[in-house]
Amino acid sequence: MKLRLIVVGLGLFFCQPTEAASLQADPVRDFIQLCGETQGTGATAFALADSTGWTLPPSRMHPPPGFDSGISKLSIQYRMKTVPGGLFLLAIGTAAGNAGVPMRMCSIASYPTTYVEDALDFATLRQELNGWAGVPPLAKHNALQFVMFVFKAGPQGHFPLPQSVDPLAIDGPWPDGAVVVTLTSVDKVDAAGPFRIVSYTTAGP
Repeated sequence: MKLRLIVVGLGLFFCQPTEAASLQADPVRDFIQLCGETQGTGATAFALADSTGWTLPPSRMHPPPGFDSGISKLSIQYRMKTVPGGLFLLAIGTAAGNAGVPMRMCSIASYPTTYVEDALDFATLRQELNGWAGVPPLAKHNALQFVMFVFKAGPQGHFPLPQSVDPLAIDGPWPDGAVVVTLTSVDKVDAAGPFRIVSYTTAGP
């Protein structure tokens, strides 16, 4: 099964603050807590999010735009959290691959709404995510604004898969227990800074 990465985005209406604030809140830290440690399981992740101050997105948010991702979205739900300098959006759901294999996904996107002079840079977020994953990034998907980790998750931790295992090129089901974690930085000319999206995807309902 060839994977097309899903990037979740929302059109937002913001009121720009008069003073710049720093987006020092850490999307990777929240991702590890809500997506990583729950293995992307929706009920567990949402219960944890709801108990730690995440809320439903306001009605003024537009629905997510459609993406030609190659994966049919079957069910996605959202939570939002306001942080200094912007907000985080949590998206959790299930999707089906082109072979009908259920896929479980969980992602957090950070949206800066003010100029961020001293925000956590991509290299810092990459290092933090690498430390949690405990495996080296996939060499062929390790760029300035995008990094991918592929591993098997088990009771004893994370175990790397061979570098030859490329989720973007696999036809048919992934290796049993395989997890794909990505961190992406997306520059937007109409935003105060880059959007950061960190995502967890694995086979399973």
